[in-house]
Amino acid sequence: MRSKERPGFLWLFEGLLDGESRETLATAAEKAGLAYAFPGTGMAGDLLPIPEPAHPELTFVRVSTDEHLRAYADLNSRAYGFPLEEGRDGLVGSTLWKQQVHAYLGLRDGVPVTCAGAVEADGRLFVALVATDPEWQRRGYGEAVTRKALYEGARATGLTRATLHATVDGARVYPRIGFRPNSPIGFYSLAS
Repeated sequence: MRSKERPGFLWLFEGLLDGESRETLATAAEKAGLAYAFPGTGMAGDLLPIPEPAHPELTFVRVSTDEHLRAYADLNSRAYGFPLEEGRDGLVGSTLWKQQVHAYLGLRDGVPVTCAGAVEADGRLFVALVATDPEWQRRGYGEAVTRKALYEGARATGLTRATLHATVDGARVYPRIGFRPNSPIGFYSLAS
């Protein structure tokens, strides 16, 4: 992390730690130069296939161009409070995201307002980088675009199990799709 200009986060699945490790976690993180950033929840479900999703206010487009990736990155940056350049640095130009990730934008009147991706990983679909523009949250957009990514990913791969790492807000939405919590996650950043 220290060698990177934009170090990101270390994800720690607390449910995989034994009792002693959980008790000494804060001290070990501090000693390693890490600071607790925010909580999350690991979730999984045998939920596929699902019906083809729709939302009356959205149309969906698969991410296939750098313009799409820029919109995807910007949605994530705005939703999670990161500088736009940091999100763009991680996605724009990515062949993986344009070809292997079943990544979708949800458009409202032609403008990207939400996004979600699903990628095959170890015999399951992993849901990644779900976000909705803060101006358009609480309208079911994130759930709809996540369902679209899962639907298309399952259709392309035949997989029926999916996993994800949810934020506190997302952990309330994903059970409606069929996900169940399986491990608390601590996200850590470099201490300042």
